[in-house]
Amino acid sequence: MTDTFLSGRTALVTGSTSGIGLAIACSLAAAGARVAVNGLGDRAQVDAALDAVRRAGGGDARHFDADLRDAADAETAVREAADSAAAERAAAVAAEEAAPAAAAAAPESDTESDTEQVTDEAADADTGGKGGRRGGRRARWRRKG
Repeated sequence: MTDTFLSGRTALVTGSTSGIGLAIACSLAAAGARVAVNGLGDRAQVDAALDAVRRAGGGDARHFDADLRDAADAETAVREAADSAAAERAAAVAAEEAAPAAAAAAPESDTESDTEQVTDEAADADTGGKGGRRGGRRARWRRKG
């Protein structure tokens, strides 16, 4: 079992297109974090780093191309990573909120009526066909939930 204690969190890892930075990004992804990869490198190196992070468990890894020696570039990368994480969180919350509404709109199954029928038949058999009455109370199973 994998410990995903960082699930729902986003990590911006600088220097993560190779070496120690890439190892850290992969470890964070394995712990459940969304990983924002940052580092200098050509397209092939960036793609290889993203693939490594995704294989480690970070299905939602993205590269933020910024030269962190430039303060404006650094600020832009952090803002974009934060905005991306916020948008993903908002989408996840919306999906969670929509799930109960979709379940409520779904047609009811016959499970409850089937359960009542089986219960009534069992009660009739147990009470000698007296309509499911035992001591004046009707035997009934209830579904949890």
